Amino acid sequence: MKKIHRSVHDACKMSHAKKLKFKHNDIVDLEQILKRQKGNCYVAIESLYSMDGDFAPIQEIAEIAKKYNAFLIVDEAHTFGVFGYGLVEKYQLQTSVLATVITYGKALGSHGATILCDKVIKSYLVNFASPFIYTTAGQDVQWRSIKTGYEFLKINSNLSTSLQENIKIFHRQNIKTPSSENSPIQAVLISDNHRLKDLQETLLHEGFLTYAVFSPTVKQGTERLRICLHSFNTEEEIIGLTKIIKDFI
Repeated sequence: MKKIHRSVHDACKMSHAKKLKFKHNDIVDLEQILKRQKGNCYVAIESLYSMDGDFAPIQEIAEIAKKYNAFLIVDEAHTFGVFGYGLVEKYQLQTSVLATVITYGKALGSHGATILCDKVIKSYLVNFASPFIYTTAGQDVQWRSIKTGYEFLKINSNLSTSLQENIKIFHRQNIKTPSSENSPIQAVLISDNHRLKDLQETLLHEGFLTYAVFSPTVKQGTERLRICLHSFNTEEEIIGLTKIIKDFI
């Protein structure tokens, strides 16, 4: 969980649990840590990490968690809607995962989130989770928007295929990236805040909306341009985007 979202680290503080970090996506390191633990252990991961755009080896992690009777929690914020209903559903790992977090502010373009879990976990959260209990309930339009989003995903599964084609077009432009090959999030490392800002502003001037991630948000020397590819992007747009990046770097 070394590169997991900051919100998970905040949740660990709220739980008063002992927090241990295993090396990013390193299943050997995870197993070595679990071997030494006593009592209940929870393993928290993102199925697709938002900063580097790389996938967790979720099937292997589920196996290790099961081997050591640990409980797996998966954040599917960046896979839900992009890969069907997420990688837990895709790999049929529902019985191996304690809780799956689905957020609706990404692919669904709505707001809010849900936790997929069994009845015991649900009852516990409803009765003891202060952030949930003392949060104002959403309006009906929010739930209708989410319901419509699910219906849209069901009848437009071809959009995931279109997105993967666009990701392939991006990779054919030979932009160096640490991101996974079929991830819609592609990071381009620009190890200087000033150069990164110049590139982002140049792209914006040309009509490309990208996201610059500066240090100290990320470690100095790993500043990056974060690109989110969409099914509606055209080949011309993707080639134009990568041409500016290649000319800059």
